[in-house]
Amino acid sequence: MNEPAIQSKKQYEKKDQKTPVDPTWSESFTEEQLKKAWIRYSQKCKNVNPRLYSIMDNHQPVIKADNELLLKLKNKTQETEMQQEKRELLSFLKTGLKNAQINLQLEVVPDEKDNHRAYTASDKMKAMMEKNPALLALKQKFALDLE
Repeated sequence: MNEPAIQSKKQYEKKDQKTPVDPTWSESFTEEQLKKAWIRYSQKCKNVNPRLYSIMDNHQPVIKADNELLLKLKNKTQETEMQQEKRELLSFLKTGLKNAQINLQLEVVPDEKDNHRAYTASDKMKAMMEKNPALLALKQKFALDLE
């Protein structure tokens, strides 16, 4: 690892000197407040942990119950990355939202689109024709054979 990355991580850790979570905090919060806190945390991670930043930027938690947050992820790798950061993230959210009862659940929900990738020319053509049926007319008109 190069020296600037190590320095920035040290700076990140110094900036991360957080106020302890008060167990009596129980303020309610809105989706908008949660979203703003989520974005603030992801911005803190942007230069130090780009993978985490990308995951947080592409996935927003939803409020499942009063203090229960649900974060749906696409794969186990994302889950592992979030699991490693979960403690720090929860501490940040609890402090920022003044609610010590916040809990974050991670759930892996594979993306349906990723399971049906087209690799061959005929598969690609079938996929495109499903999205745009006019391609079938063009294929027939010009007598195209993609096999």
